[in-house]
Amino acid sequence: MAIRSLGKVTVTTGGTEVRLTLNETTPAARVGCQSIFVQGIVNTGDLFVGAAGLDRTTLAGVYAIIPAATANGYPGVTLEVGDSPNGLNAAEIYLDAEVDGEYALVSIVEQ
Repeated sequence: MAIRSLGKVTVTTGGTEVRLTLNETTPAARVGCQSIFVQGIVNTGDLFVGAAGLDRTTLAGVYAIIPAATANGYPGVTLEVGDSPNGLNAAEIYLDAEVDGEYALVSIVEQ
């Protein structure tokens, strides 16, 4: 098992989701992993983690909501499939934001 950072993933325009693999050489290529950790960093609005075409209003396609950061820390969410090595594809998970230019730190566990 190896932990790997996918780096800072920025939502340039809120309402337009971006792949968690945005910083990879080929963002649409499969990135197999057992778990994905997404942590909001100094965000003033909510972040939404989900499928392509996720809808922030109806929450269709949304897997998790990461609330705005607080003085107590930076909230995050972990998506995982415990019994399926490389069962997740990080390239199929997206990030959206309420506020333009907000971002998250993304890390994965590969097996």
